[in-house]
Amino acid sequence: MLAFLQRSRTCSISLSACLSRSLRGTSGCILDSIPPSCHGRLRRLDVRLEASDIFTQLRLHFPAPALQVLTLQCEIYNGVNICHHPTLFQGETTSLKAMALLHVRHWLPGNRFPNLIHLNISYFFMEELPLTVLTHLLANCPRLESLHLGQVWSYARFDLDVAPPARPVQLLNLRSLSSCCATLQAISALIAALILPKDIRIRIHDSPVQQHTTARENILPSLDFMRPLTTLELAADNSRLYLLAESDDGAAAVWIQATWDGREPSVWHDWLGYLHEMLALPAVRTFHVSVRDWTVVPPLLERMTALAGLGIMAIPDDHVHEYMVSAICAVLEHSGPIACPDLATLSIQLNSTPSIRDIIRMAARRAEYDCTLTHLILDNIHLPGAMQETISLDEHEQSALAVYVEDVRIGGGGICKWEQRSGWDVQVEHWRLPKGDEPHSVFPWGAGCVESRA
Repeated sequence: MLAFLQRSRTCSISLSACLSRSLRGTSGCILDSIPPSCHGRLRRLDVRLEASDIFTQLRLHFPAPALQVLTLQCEIYNGVNICHHPTLFQGETTSLKAMALLHVRHWLPGNRFPNLIHLNISYFFMEELPLTVLTHLLANCPRLESLHLGQVWSYARFDLDVAPPARPVQLLNLRSLSSCCATLQAISALIAALILPKDIRIRIHDSPVQQHTTARENILPSLDFMRPLTTLELAADNSRLYLLAESDDGAAAVWIQATWDGREPSVWHDWLGYLHEMLALPAVRTFHVSVRDWTVVPPLLERMTALAGLGIMAIPDDHVHEYMVSAICAVLEHSGPIACPDLATLSIQLNSTPSIRDIIRMAARRAEYDCTLTHLILDNIHLPGAMQETISLDEHEQSALAVYVEDVRIGGGGICKWEQRSGWDVQVEHWRLPKGDEPHSVFPWGAGCVESRA
C-alpha cells in the first residue's frame, strides 16, 4: 500500500480496510502505515475496527482535514475502556459530508461536524445509551439534511432512557428522518427532543410497540410545525398499523408502519384516540381508511372539518360490513353541526353488496342541510387475492340514491388505491441502505397485500 500511496503523488485517496477475525488488527495496521504526508489527501475511509483500535491504539487519531466520507464499523468490545464522546481524527473533520456508523453500540463521536449532510447510524443496539448521547452528536451537525437510524433502540427494555436533553436540538436543514425497527416510543422521544423544519419527511418503518408501554407513550409529539398535511391514509388491524400523511406538494410527510407486540386488546384503538394530538386533523382534505375496528373512525371524522374526499375500504378478509357502513353513515348524517360539511366524494369498497338503507338516509340528511354529496362510489376491493362478489344495486335502489347524490357509480374504481408514494428518503450517493431498511409499504391485510418499494 505504501508504494501505491507514493505513486499516487497528490491524488485524492479512498481507502477501504476490513478487519478479518483470522487477521485481527489488520485494518488497524493499515491505518498505521498511512504516512502523515498522505493524511491531507484522504477523501473517503471505509474501515472495520475493533474497539481497542479506537480507544487503546488510537488508530483514528490522525488529522483528516479533507475527509468527506466515513464508514466506520466497530466491533469486539471485551475488556476495552470506552469513552462515550471520543474525538476522532484529532477533531479535524470539517470537510466530512457523509458518515455511517455501524455497530458502534457503546459510544458516538464527540467531534463538531459543521458540514455533515448525511448521517446513518445502523445496527447500533443503543439500549445501553440514553437519548442524550444521540442528541449530543446531532447538536454537532448543524447542516444535517438526512438522518437514518437502523436497528436503533429496537429491543424491549423497561429501563430505556429516553429522557430529553436540557434544550431541544435545532436541525432546521433536515429534510429526511427515517428509522427501521426502532420502537415507536423511542422515535417519539427523539422527535420531541428536536426542532425540525416545516418541510421534512419522517419515515418510521417496522416499528415495534411494546406491551409494557401505553398508547400515549407511543404517540408522536404534535406535528403542527410541519406544512399542513392534507392527505391521510390509515389502515390497521389488531396487530399492524399503516399511516401516511402528506402535504399538497409532498415536501412534508409522515409515514408510520408499526406492529403491536402485545396481546388483545390492541393498542391501536387508544393510540388512534390520541391522533388529533399528533396531526392537525382540520387540515385533512382527503382521507382513505381501512380498519378492523370502525369505532375509531367517527371521532376522527368529527375533527376533519375541511374533508372533501373520503374513501372507506373493508379489511379484505372481513365479510361483515354492516357496522362499517352504519358507523360511517351515522357520523356523516349527524347534525349540530353536520360532520365534514365540505364532503363531496364518498367511496365505499367492500367484498359484497351492502345494505344501502343507511346510505340513502345519510345522503338525504346531508342534502337537507345543504351538504349534498357530489360523487358516491360503491365498488369492490381491488387487491390481489381478495374474495368478493360483484357489487350490484337494483333499479329502485339506484333511483333512490340519485335523488340525493349527483353522481352515483357502481364499480369502476374506488378511490382507495394503497399505492407506494415516491420521493421517500434523500438519495445518498455514497451508500445504499440495506434492503429491509429501504422504503416499502407493508399493509395490514397480509396475504392480500403486495409489498411495493419506492
